Amino acid sequence: TQNLKKIKSNFTFGLFIFATLFLLQNLVSLYFYFTMMNFLEQKKKQGFLIAHLTMYGKDFISSKNNIKNRNLLIIVGGEKVEYDFYNISDFNFSVTNQPISEVSALGIFLYEIFGYKENFKNAKLQVVGMKKGKLLKQL
Repeated sequence: TQNLKKIKSNFTFGLFIFATLFLLQNLVSLYFYFTMMNFLEQKKKQGFLIAHLTMYGKDFISSKNNIKNRNLLIIVGGEKVEYDFYNISDFNFSVTNQPISEVSALGIFLYEIFGYKENFKNAKLQVVGMKKGKLLKQL
């Protein structure tokens, strides 16, 4: 019976730790949610367009001329996006209506909006393409 008391005690302690961490995670999530919404509202007041990349949005290609050369703030959707992010966004864009990684969606979106740059202004390094290895050249 003494072992049973010890197991119950350890279980109770573990359950308490789990509940504490779960509560802390939710409090941190709420903090970031409210600070992010305030940040987005500030950017809207400053004239930024907010584009939310989601697979549920409209195709962005038809609207890309409306957002070129504008201050743009991009939200990249994930698995669980709060409904408010859909509402605060000026555009809910889809790169594809199929599941795609967030990094891929952002890369395709930025490439279509800004194009490809071979040379950058005030660059200090140049990456030299090689079959094997890697080489950086000082400029």
